[in-house]
Amino acid sequence: MTKQKRPLSLPAHLTISFFQELVVLPCKALLKMWGGYSVNIQQLPLLTRSQHYVIAGNHQSMLDPFAIFALLPLRQRMRLLPLKFMTAPKIYHAWYAKPFCYLLGCYPAHIRDRSHHTYGVEGTIKLLNYGYNICIFPEGTRTLQKDSDPKMGVVKILESHSEAKLLLAHLEWTFTKKGKKHLSLVVAPAPKSLNKTDPKAIMRAIYAL
Repeated sequence: MTKQKRPLSLPAHLTISFFQELVVLPCKALLKMWGGYSVNIQQLPLLTRSQHYVIAGNHQSMLDPFAIFALLPLRQRMRLLPLKFMTAPKIYHAWYAKPFCYLLGCYPAHIRDRSHHTYGVEGTIKLLNYGYNICIFPEGTRTLQKDSDPKMGVVKILESHSEAKLLLAHLEWTFTKKGKKHLSLVVAPAPKSLNKTDPKAIMRAIYAL
């Protein structure tokens, strides 16, 4: 059964959208200071408010989820926010970070160390039901392509929302001649021929961008 996306009306949706938009300029400034960035979204169609989106990307830096939404054009970003993404529980539950983590769309990846009402794959599915768009990293940890080992979580999430559009994000951090870190970001829709039941196929498509 096709799920209809809920309208962006809940106070939490609006609050998280506001704070995510608030950090766009600081995030861009930080990326420029670190070594600059380049963005390629030529294949990305205009997003729509009525559609569920799941962004799947490779993961090399703690800044990856913020960089993805911060570097999209305003018109695209306004149709994507609020965006939710899993975060390491030790970061999410730190007393000094938790308020900011929540306001910026984080939720814990698991509850092995501390209980929480929304976490992991099941929490992701619940958040999609609530009308959020999702950014996930199938590899589950920061890693390089040679060590890629994606988990089945991304498949379960996509199966639970078969109407959701899968977007792929390839982030590549490289050192410049000055020793700074430059980010190259490519965001594109998943190919129609992509096997969404195979997490390794999804990661191959991401790295192929």
